[in-house]
Amino acid sequence: MSFEPCPRGRGFDRQGAELDASRRVYEILANREKEMGRPIARQEEDALIEEMVRSQRESYERELFASRLETIPLRYRNQTFSDYVCQNDRDRAIVKHMASGRSGILHGTNGTGKTMLAFCAIRKQWEAGRYAQYILAADYFDLIRSSFNGGDPLKILRDFTEYDYLVVDEIDKKHGSQTEFVYLYRLINDRYNEMKPTVLISNSNRKDLETVIGISAFSRVAGEGKIIEFIGDDYRKKRS
Repeated sequence: MSFEPCPRGRGFDRQGAELDASRRVYEILANREKEMGRPIARQEEDALIEEMVRSQRESYERELFASRLETIPLRYRNQTFSDYVCQNDRDRAIVKHMASGRSGILHGTNGTGKTMLAFCAIRKQWEAGRYAQYILAADYFDLIRSSFNGGDPLKILRDFTEYDYLVVDEIDKKHGSQTEFVYLYRLINDRYNEMKPTVLISNSNRKDLETVIGISAFSRVAGEGKIIEFIGDDYRKKRS
């Protein structure tokens, strides 16, 4: 999966859109005034500008959402929460929590739908106009490791802290060195301090996961959200 940098102060350029719309409206109304033989009311001009800006914003958001969807693996690209097969009230409560956009620790059996729900949550965040990102723990460690050779690990830390919503998958895999795990803790801690939701995913049990990422990191995410254990049959088999 590719990464969309979380922009600082970027996004839809309303000021630029208003300037563009003003130029276009001036030409439209100038011709209309000639046809009607009277000046156009200022309210009509403002309404037309606002309509053009709204149309540009909607087009921008559609294109942005489409480009973001392309970064999701094909297996999960078109899935939403409605595609998750709920067997009971507990499953429905899990979906409700993930849809809320709050922090969470998802752990338990392989193939029980943890990653699918994470991508559904990311999609929902995008639909709400927020910046969300999914990353494997191994990929995060690779980025940190490569930055040690003339790069800036703190920049990577800042970049991932900026996201409105972040999912770190396969957190239990011991890919990282002790130094790299320090940067994982710092990421979790910085996001905690900034009150930004973080979701951690693991196939380990709770005790092993606490050992891998540390009690402090575990408690920060759990304290802001919910610990969810996934149990039962392989979700892929349930769906089939």
